[in-house]
Amino acid sequence: MEIRLPQEKLLRMRSQIDVYKSRKKITLQELQSVIGLLNFACSVVPPGRTFLRRLIDLTKGLQKPHHRRRLGKEAKADLEAWSIFLNHFNGKSLFLEDVWYTSDKLQLFTDASGLGFGGYFGVKWFYDTRIPETCSNNESEPSICARRDVQALNSVSTYLIENALTVGTRASYRRAKEVYTTFQQKYFPDSQLFPISANQLVLFISHCFQKSLAPQTVLGYLSALTHFSKMEGHEDPTQHFKVKRAIQGFQKLKAKPDSRLPITPLMLQQIVNSLPNCTQSYYQMHLFKAMFLLAFHAFLRIGEITSSSLGDPLPLSAVSFGKQHDGSPESLCVTMVNFKHHIGKPPVTLQLSANKENKQLCPVLAIWDYMKLRGQNAGPLFMFQDKSPISRQYFNQQLKISLTFLNYDTKSYKGHSFRIGATTWAKSKGVSDDQIQLLGRWKSNAYRKYIRIPLLNL
Repeated sequence: MEIRLPQEKLLRMRSQIDVYKSRKKITLQELQSVIGLLNFACSVVPPGRTFLRRLIDLTKGLQKPHHRRRLGKEAKADLEAWSIFLNHFNGKSLFLEDVWYTSDKLQLFTDASGLGFGGYFGVKWFYDTRIPETCSNNESEPSICARRDVQALNSVSTYLIENALTVGTRASYRRAKEVYTTFQQKYFPDSQLFPISANQLVLFISHCFQKSLAPQTVLGYLSALTHFSKMEGHEDPTQHFKVKRAIQGFQKLKAKPDSRLPITPLMLQQIVNSLPNCTQSYYQMHLFKAMFLLAFHAFLRIGEITSSSLGDPLPLSAVSFGKQHDGSPESLCVTMVNFKHHIGKPPVTLQLSANKENKQLCPVLAIWDYMKLRGQNAGPLFMFQDKSPISRQYFNQQLKISLTFLNYDTKSYKGHSFRIGATTWAKSKGVSDDQIQLLGRWKSNAYRKYIRIPLLNL
């Protein structure tokens, strides 16, 4: 009997490793994320722990989540070793081997004394004068082993609590705490960070108002402060009457309508047709055609198919084709594992049928043609020819180039306009609200603000 990594987590680890092996630099947040995943895997991938140390050492000296570290040959070699281990050593037997090897067979000898310890392995040797703590035989003293057990449980509990939040949410919360800490140290240097008084929180909201921050940004800060307050064992300060009123006043005075416009099917056709004039190569033309069409027809958030510090892009393994008798594609299945509010939810599978009437706007054929150029190498679904993933910034830059070429207002159309356009188009075609919410993976009825029927131009 063996314990093994579940397929979903194995897929996520392989995807992250493939992405980072092709990168020159990595942020602290990305590094901590991959270290956390691999450390978890060490329990069932025995050879892996040796190849984790250098990755951990890379975090030294980095203080901010966005700070970067160069990935050297050694670090990439360790990631390559992990790729091999995940493919061939995923599993650990719960029973001991029938054959045990002696120290003579292994050429491994160790010993210890009151002064230190040492060992001999083949032609190598080591020693140290520091004695590891051992369990006390004196029952009247606190048990070191018991303390270690508690420390281990504390580590597990911290890991569980942290993973209740997505990588992006954790990064946003840390940023919010830094902003509030700066405010607190400036105006209330003698007070503790927690608990937060209602009066102090109202002043913080006022401070954000003077800084001309957006209401949504401040609401995100308050959500983070609620989280940290409760983690410290305190009441939620945002529930105080004065705080609620201050938030309402902020939203009323800073109200700003969403100026982003939907990309309609007609615009989508024009954008796709512009790519031969707006891309740098034949490969990129097919790459961005596939990305733009999938973003629209699958109601995608751009962060779901591009790389960023907030999560992993859609991997190659997440897509599969349904084929006709002649081998041509008739459908495309896209399995979304990582999406907003995905924690605690099963993967969502979207099935897209081939558009036989308008092949130029068919996402199934676009992905099919792109895959012929991309190949079947593991990694993110959308990547450059050098295997590096497409960043969100590059995606938006390419969209802006096409919009400029077509004389559209680049301030009104953004990456999210694909999602807004898909929602508007689906509603105009009579798709039910429940279906739209499911297709777009919305947690609430927030999808309603994306419906812009008067602006639809088919």
